[in-house]
Amino acid sequence: MSNIKDRLNKDLKWIVETLKTDQYTIYGAISKLENCMIFIISKDGFRFGSLAISVPSIRNENSHYPSSTTIPIIFGKKNEILSRALSERVCYKTNQLVISIVNIDEKNQNMVKDCITLINKLLDKIK
Repeated sequence: MSNIKDRLNKDLKWIVETLKTDQYTIYGAISKLENCMIFIISKDGFRFGSLAISVPSIRNENSHYPSSTTIPIIFGKKNEILSRALSERVCYKTNQLVISIVNIDEKNQNMVKDCITLINKLLDKIK
């Protein structure tokens, strides 16, 4: 059991980014496991929010790009669509199973756009 704990502490690394504006701060973190990626995006600190899981599917014969299937697991009523969209975006870019947790003000369009910017920064750092 000690080897598993040591390996987990050594291998599980979170990359953290923040995006600050005059109105808000968005926090993001991403971690790569052996068989998937997990990310969280939240306003005002790291908080649990809507959860989505995206699974890459086999490449379509007529397409050069992989597609994904999202399994929505919703807690609360906000961020369902955004959580799914961000999860699918990361799944598409990495072709890996992705678990996403999103907790922001989805009615604020600037914040939604900033989430995409934040995800791109995290993905650039994890590669």
